[in-house]
Amino acid sequence: MGRCISSLLAATDLSTHGGHAVPHAFSMLTAGGAVRLVHVVEPRGRRESQLTRLRGLIPAEATRHGLDADVEVIESRDPATAICEATDRFDADLICIGSHGHSSLLAAAMGSVAHAVVARSSHPVLVIRPHSP
Repeated sequence: MGRCISSLLAATDLSTHGGHAVPHAFSMLTAGGAVRLVHVVEPRGRRESQLTRLRGLIPAEATRHGLDADVEVIESRDPATAICEATDRFDADLICIGSHGHSSLLAAAMGSVAHAVVARSSHPVLVIRPHSP
């Protein structure tokens, strides 16, 4: 029997494609579940404006549905490692991350963060691809 997901880390780069994983993250949990939204910035990046943008991604109905949500902006030059470490700190059951939809060969060549998280994480990772037009 599958394991129930009670905590989930959703990583976003705050782009259109990166943010589409957030609604999926919230839709996967039932009352009592917890979501942590994270965004990684270069050291000395603009943290406060990023925190405000992350908070804006939390669906209004999350609280009404009994979900706990918080946000974190992490300073790091290595987003994939930062996401994996944040997942461990949060003790998340699953990582949910958006993909820009490149082929796996192109993603590997480009150093895709989603690809690197999948390769490095000891937790399950759900990669959400953009919708086709």
